[in-house]
Amino acid sequence: MWWAVLTQAFAEPNLNDQTLSEVSDSDIRVEQNLRIESLQAKVRELELELSMQSDFVDQDAEIIEALSILVDSRQPMSERVKAVQQLAEKKTELALPFFWDVLEGDTELSRSIVGVIPSFVTEDASESVVLESRQIVQKALYTSERQPSNITIAIGKTSFLGALEGETHIVESFAAATLQEIATVNHPLMAEL
Repeated sequence: MWWAVLTQAFAEPNLNDQTLSEVSDSDIRVEQNLRIESLQAKVRELELELSMQSDFVDQDAEIIEALSILVDSRQPMSERVKAVQQLAEKKTELALPFFWDVLEGDTELSRSIVGVIPSFVTEDASESVVLESRQIVQKALYTSERQPSNITIAIGKTSFLGALEGETHIVESFAAATLQEIATVNHPLMAEL
């Protein structure tokens, strides 16, 4: 009898861990959807603002379409990277705040964004464009990821050892690639980086 109670006591935390895992995955999906909706709302606001201007043209519609694809993380990565390239070809400073918003970790999308920043920072670029570009670069330079601790690797993640997951570390390869891209920019505000 005592064996059954002991077995059940050890079995229940596994179910709770699984339930917690499912809940946290659900929370992550909800948070991701809220973030996408927020960014899409910003795109719609920009579209409304542009459409009220008398000189709204097809190029503005193309920019809005590319931004809509860029901010939607449910889109294939190749389409989002293509949107970054389209926005860079148009050299629209409207894209810069969205680039900053979607820059996350060492991903193909983030590398693509960093790769197009030099095309925005030209000699005749406005100070606001240069400063926004600089913020994007700074975010890329300090992109970090969580490294598991030795204890977590040895015994695995448990609910009571969650705090031992590890510390965040700057992704050095991404920072180096960012510096290499920005080295081509000849602007005093970027040189400070």
